[in-house]
Amino acid sequence: MDNYANSYLGTHYVKYTLQYKDYTGSFVRAVGGNCRGADVMDADIFDSLNQNDINLLYSNDCQLTYDEEFRTYSFILKNQNGESCEFEEYEDEMSKYLVAVEIIGFTPE
Repeated sequence: MDNYANSYLGTHYVKYTLQYKDYTGSFVRAVGGNCRGADVMDADIFDSLNQNDINLLYSNDCQLTYDEEFRTYSFILKNQNGESCEFEEYEDEMSKYLVAVEIIGFTPE
């Protein structure tokens, strides 16, 4: 992000990056309201992220899904050679894949 406005009210775009070895993927969540900085970056996102939330993601290049019955997430990570690796993990195991949380954009109201 080239410039971060000195405003609290608006929509932040927060990117969550997942990684295993050289395989990566990400999803972007839009967070609105009166907040700024670390207030919008939820490192414990998998404690509350359900399929309804996933359906509302701004982008989801890792094809993240959630199975409410089994409390598991499924996702696909890719490496630079275009190879993909599919994962299915219980929700309490997801944090081991989360390697970055960053604000990549902001739209003031």
